[in-house]
Amino acid sequence: MTLATLGSALIVWNFTQIQKTHPNSLLVTSDKLHYSSDILMNGGVLGSILATRFFGWTWVDAVSGGVIGIVIMYNSLAILRR
Repeated sequence: MTLATLGSALIVWNFTQIQKTHPNSLLVTSDKLHYSSDILMNGGVLGSILATRFFGWTWVDAVSGGVIGIVIMYNSLAILRR
């Protein structure tokens, strides 16, 4: 999972560079959101596992999933509006 997250981070960085020359591309913006979402989800899963393991906070999984879902929906709506 860590390797996948690092790979996704590299792809997001690459899309950020591409956006400098193609700022209005919906394809680049959508793909960047896709890979950014992967990073958020992997971070949420890892954070939830650690919070549950070390502190017994089982609620962190639901909260992080909800927050990540809201972030994805907000950014998706911004893309749809364009």
